[in-house]
Amino acid sequence: MSAPPNVTSAPNSGASGQADLPQYRAALAQLAQERERARADVNRAMQGIARLLPGAIQAGVTLVDAAQLTGLSRPTLYRMLSESRELRPLREIAAQFEQALKLNHASMPAELASSFGTSIEQVFDALSGLYPLVADDFAALGQPALTSLVELLPELGVPERIVLAMLLLQGQTTDYVAASTQLPGNEVLGWAALGLLRLLPRIRAAQEDLAEHASTAVKVDRRYRVGDPRRHRRFDL
Repeated sequence: MSAPPNVTSAPNSGASGQADLPQYRAALAQLAQERERARADVNRAMQGIARLLPGAIQAGVTLVDAAQLTGLSRPTLYRMLSESRELRPLREIAAQFEQALKLNHASMPAELASSFGTSIEQVFDALSGLYPLVADDFAALGQPALTSLVELLPELGVPERIVLAMLLLQGQTTDYVAASTQLPGNEVLGWAALGLLRLLPRIRAAQEDLAEHASTAVKVDRRYRVGDPRRHRRFDL
């Protein structure tokens, strides 16, 4: 029985090398995917530290302790604390929208305005102000989040899926999208923020599932690495 291939090792070179080309391509592609997943994991961990840090400091964890526990420098932690204070009002607003969408995932701006006891214009102002925050949260999830976005976009209504596709997939400017859709700029960003607020929980859940599957695969693979006699067992027919 032949041993399973190890993608981190170079394939055996043939006489011409052509026979190994698909193996090299597959190995490189797989390692690139692992790199993207690792980058997304790092970004998620950094976001998690940034969210927990203010509460930890308030509970009595010193900055020196936090630096030792996280492996981050004190200047990095100071910057996280500063950004956290600046973003706290936006995070609180985002949490209100997230809670409203949990109660009614299909809520539209008019329904949100009624729920919050405010006007549609104020809802769009709040959402457009949230867009940089939720867009940064999305970008921090890395390339896999773009793949999930492509898969989930058809589930959104118009104009959410249109403005999100133009902003995040096509890289168009807000002014370009506004001119193309004939929407005011704040509504373009408002619809985009609302779409991301609907999709981000599912994108994060999909990434957590991928990370869990990858972790399971690594554990299984370690059982059959060199040194495990089961990997080299031979069978005589």
